[in-house]
Amino acid sequence: MKKLGVLVILFSLAGCGGSSNLTNVSLTKVFPDRAGIITGSYANGSKVAAVWPDAAATVVESNKNTSSNMQASSFPIVGSYSTGKVRSGAITDGRFSANITVYEDSSGDAVLFYADEPGSYNGVMGIVAPYTAPTGTFSYSGLFAAADRTYSSSLETGSFTMSANFSAKTVVFNGQTTSYLLTGNATLDSDAGTFNSNTFRFEDANYYYEASIYGLMGGNGATATSGVFHTNDYSVDYAGAFVGQR
Repeated sequence: MKKLGVLVILFSLAGCGGSSNLTNVSLTKVFPDRAGIITGSYANGSKVAAVWPDAAATVVESNKNTSSNMQASSFPIVGSYSTGKVRSGAITDGRFSANITVYEDSSGDAVLFYADEPGSYNGVMGIVAPYTAPTGTFSYSGLFAAADRTYSSSLETGSFTMSANFSAKTVVFNGQTTSYLLTGNATLDSDAGTFNSNTFRFEDANYYYEASIYGLMGGNGATATSGVFHTNDYSVDYAGAFVGQR
């Protein structure tokens, strides 16, 4: 699965301009099954956050192989959702193969990739365009997705709303699908264009968990957002992602 991780981490956001070369990829969190949270940046200022299998090995290999021509626009459009287009296709390196679903925000400043190797691993990754900070408070909405990592590899999609106060440096987030709910407040780093928290609340039909979120702001004046989350239990039962616009 290591090579598959490298292939997908090297995707870039179509339309954001500049180089697609990665300048840094870091391991932010490791799960017991060796998956984890990966964050990074591109030479043009774009940012990436991912929940990915074999995360440590993916970071090592991604920092060795930083150049990519694979973009969201490489995949054909197969549908749409309220704030963007859905693209679909597959990738292979000759040994490993994965089906790819792309949720491309209509702002052109954020995209979400979901990679599924049938019968094996899956990962989800958000990318945002280069960022400049606005002032004031803005509302965001878009697609929210969550998956049960223990029993199912498929994402359940729904929607989210979010308020970002760039003066007070706070974010209020509410994401939900038919089966799941993620809510909480995060600290916004308006200089870096990121927001984070490890005290979110995730709910399924029977229980609730504390959860962590890794959010990204993108675009001139923070026109778009994307990011990933996971529950904080030992086995990390749930994880997912979001992509949207203001």
